[in-house]
Parts: sequence; C-alpha cells; structure tokens
Amino acid sequence: MEERLKQEKLIRATQLKQTRQENELQRQAMGLKSGRGTAGLPNGELETSLEELAKASQAVNLRAGGDAVKSLAMDENQLSQLPMAAQPASLGATMLPYQLQGLAWMTAKEKPEFPAPGSPDTVQLWKRDARGRYANVATSFTVSAAPKLLSGGILADDMGLGKTLQIISLIMTGGAGSTLIVAPVGVMSNWEQQIQRHVLPEHAPKVLIYHGTNRQPAGKALEDFGVVVTSYGTMASEAGNGGPLAKVNWRRVVLDEGHTIRNAKTKAAVAVCTLNAESRWVLTGTPM
Repeated sequence: MEERLKQEKLIRATQLKQTRQENELQRQAMGLKSGRGTAGLPNGELETSLEELAKASQAVNLRAGGDAVKSLAMDENQLSQLPMAAQPASLGATMLPYQLQGLAWMTAKEKPEFPAPGSPDTVQLWKRDARGRYANVATSFTVSAAPKLLSGGILADDMGLGKTLQIISLIMTGGAGSTLIVAPVGVMSNWEQQIQRHVLPEHAPKVLIYHGTNRQPAGKALEDFGVVVTSYGTMASEAGNGGPLAKVNWRRVVLDEGHTIRNAKTKAAVAVCTLNAESRWVLTGTPM
C-alpha cells in the first residue's frame, strides 16, 4: 500500500516516513506493540494480514461514474417515512415529528443488531452469509465469532433544530445509568436549564456541573447523578492522571460541539476517547 501511494504520487516518501515515526511514537505512548488495528473483533484477533486486506479491498472513486455520494443519501420522501418514537411521557415539551424520528434513530443506534444469516442488509459494514459468518463488506474478510458493534453515532442537525432536546429525550428513555455531557464552558449551564425546562419535575434527573475547583460533591459519587456536565478544559486537565471522570462506567458520553476534538492529538480529545462508556454520541451543527 505504501508503494502504491508513492507510485501514484499521493504522498511523498518523506511524508510517509514521518507518518510512520509519529504513529510509532503514539503507539509506544499508548502501550501498544503493533500498528495492526483489531477494534471490534472478538478477542482482539485479526484473522488475516493487513496485506491481504489491502489486496481484497476495493477502491471507490467518488469522482467517476456519476454522483456516488447521492446514492448514499435519502431524499425527502424517504426521510419522511423514517420510524418515529412515541412522545416520552417524562417530557413536558412536545417534540416535533422529525425530533421523534431522531429519537427513534438514536435509540436504534444505541442497540445495534446484526442482520439475519443470508440477509442482504448490512450493519456497520458487517453482513452475514448463509452459514451465519460475519463478513466485512469494506475489507472482504470473514470471521466466525460476532464482532463488537459500536453504540452511538453523530447527531449533526443544523443549529436551532433541537439536538439538546433530542439528547434529553434519549436520556429519559434510554435505560438506567449516568450520562456524561462534555461541552464548552459557555454552554454547560444550558444543559441544566434545558433539563429543568423540558423534563417534568417528578422525572427530572439529578444534574451535577463538574467544573472548577470544587468538583467532587460532598458525600456523593458521580454515579449518584443522572447527568454530569463537564467542560473540555476539565477533561484536558484530568487527561492521563486517572481522574474521577475516567473511573466511572458511563451509560453514555455526549460530546456537545463535538468538532472541538477534531484534532485527535489534543489532551481533551485523548481524554474523552479513553472514557468508559456503553454509548458515545457527538453533537455538532458545524461542518467539519
């Protein structure tokens, strides 16, 4: 693959060498012994080599043969027919139809399921053949044991369309456990205000603003709160030192203004990626 990149002049040899050195330093810092990725595979084992994957994979040229991007999108009629969740009884606010569709979509993404054996459907690039094996449509390799499916996704509605309300509705209907919301300092209080505004008082979760010098609540653990709101700065300050946030098994982690971590090398980005969470969500209305 490296040779092809150089031959097709997609990358210079000096850039390739620098990239390998940076990747090796990053792996060493993280305690990894190999550059082979096995995320999502059972027992962390890859049943084929990276060279075999490169040969089997097919390149997709989005510039040729029409607009391939449009083939992956939905038109307005298809969008209008998406499933719609029921109005949550715990909310005082009445959600709009597209917001209820968003809630149904997020609920499904938090509990993804594999298609039936032999089905033409794919889930997170995995499909199952007639024998029940799991085939990855991007890399063309097959494993017999079920790989791990990711829980969560990206909610990228435009500003003002109610991403906050949709996440609040997910928190109220998405099972027990604490949700951690990471947000810029300027909008942290907005989450507490929106929960108080939209959730009926008898159902309102306990909210903790985890920021500043007095972060740990007296006599209580972070798990005692239904929602914990913190800042990217706080996450960065706790990066690498095993702070309280890193010790909780969160039901879900929500990154508000998620484009904040577009640079994966920042302390905040590293810190949020090492959190323990069943589901992970990124909210952004800003094109990346």
